[in-house]
Amino acid sequence: MPPKKKEVEEKRVIKQFKDKSSNWFLDNVHYHLNENGEVVFCAGGIESEEDKEYLRQYIKRNKKSFVAREPSIFERGQVEYTEKFTTGKYVNKTVQEVFDEDVKYLRWMRDSFNFSSAQNKLKEEIINILKK
Repeated sequence: MPPKKKEVEEKRVIKQFKDKSSNWFLDNVHYHLNENGEVVFCAGGIESEEDKEYLRQYIKRNKKSFVAREPSIFERGQVEYTEKFTTGKYVNKTVQEVFDEDVKYLRWMRDSFNFSSAQNKLKEEIINILKK
């Protein structure tokens, strides 16, 4: 009697998104775990109930739960820097315009310029735009 052959189970690759949200690639097919605990096919191949069940078991085994994704910079919208300079070489220009033209000037203002109490919003916008 010949020896029984063991069935070799093919290894499946599951990768979670780097942002640790409830999105996974299962053999390069994108699936998502929604708020209701359902695995949803997103893109990258053919939807398969077998794949969904495999991912459900993985999620249960590793005690994963729904985690929302952070909105991308495109979804958040851009912050507008509209405060205008009232003194200096860029009078009547906005913080955004000066940032596009001369970043060094904004750095100098942040570090060395003495802002009056009326210029607090200008100072805040300069600090925020330089954080980019």
